[in-house]
Amino acid sequence: MRRLVLDTCAAGARTANDVREQLSWKRPRRSSRLRDLVIASTLREAELLGVTGLAVMSAPGLALLSSDEMPRRSSTKSASPITAILTPLLPTPLDYVLLQTDLTVVAPGPLESFLARELALVADVESTGGATVYRISGESLRRAFDAGRSAHEVVTFFEKRSRTPIPQPLSYLIEDVARRHGAVRVGPAGSYVRCDDEVTIGAIMADRRAAHLRPVRLAPGVLALQGTVDEALTTLRAIGLAPAAEAPDGTVVIRRPDSRRAPARPRATYRTTDPTTPDPLLVSSAVKALRAGDRIATGSRPVGGPDRLGVIPVSAPADTIAAIRSAITDERSVWIGYADTDGRATERIIDPIEISRGFLTAYDHRYEEVRSFALARITGVAENDES
Repeated sequence: MRRLVLDTCAAGARTANDVREQLSWKRPRRSSRLRDLVIASTLREAELLGVTGLAVMSAPGLALLSSDEMPRRSSTKSASPITAILTPLLPTPLDYVLLQTDLTVVAPGPLESFLARELALVADVESTGGATVYRISGESLRRAFDAGRSAHEVVTFFEKRSRTPIPQPLSYLIEDVARRHGAVRVGPAGSYVRCDDEVTIGAIMADRRAAHLRPVRLAPGVLALQGTVDEALTTLRAIGLAPAAEAPDGTVVIRRPDSRRAPARPRATYRTTDPTTPDPLLVSSAVKALRAGDRIATGSRPVGGPDRLGVIPVSAPADTIAAIRSAITDERSVWIGYADTDGRATERIIDPIEISRGFLTAYDHRYEEVRSFALARITGVAENDES
């Protein structure tokens, strides 16, 4: 199907719709969603690879269709027609670089694959363009040494591939990094063996039954093993020794038959904070609610609002606010006339707490909870005879 798509493009089709229409005419039984996906992907890949350009088959693309050497690699060393067409269009890879005194390497053009791979190992790309600039640093040289390169191999590489001599700062940097590289060794170890008897240590290393643990002598009387503590104990007991497990602090670990086989997980630490100081309004509301509860428990609950309807006189807003502030200061219960959203007047007995932003916060004895009242809807205030 992909070859058929390319042949259709070579015949004059320029867009995916043109290819789809011609294939529908030539291969009507192959019409499916999969065919449309193959057409779109083939045209996209052909444009990326240079087989087509501006929706027209390129010269290498026509050579690819006319030859028998489809994406398969040729077994002969003779140049194919596609290679002959592409060679003049591609830049010649370079086999050299230019070393600078500021620890940079300049590649004046595309490099050979081996040179580019080795240079990327010992240096980092700093800038790209017509010429690529690489930066040599201690980290990049350490990366090369970690990959198995030696200082002599790095110097030889630069001597063979550089058109300019190796600058002195680069020679000093290579020697310094090579001298410090590997001074500290790090390796894996699952457990260790500690024994004062060197004969026993030598017997463990020579015994074939302990070979799977890969023992390594770290110091006189100390072996590092590539296995867990339980594996080491089982193997050493099979050899004929009587080992004991040791804790990180050097004490002997006591193991009971009913002990847990898996190590205990550390408990999660929870951050605790000191309790914050409660809001004064919250404290006042709680005190009002407790006092109201005491009054209800002792049977001194005030009379409901409907029995006093019309008793509270209508007062001016300034007088209403002044009376409420006086009740807050004296901590007294008062009756208020309050108009709801429908305009109906009700009378409530409240314990005022605070006035803020045009609202009164108070404990309402009718609903036995703290509520907010709009000051504009309070028609009047009267003393509570039972307070």
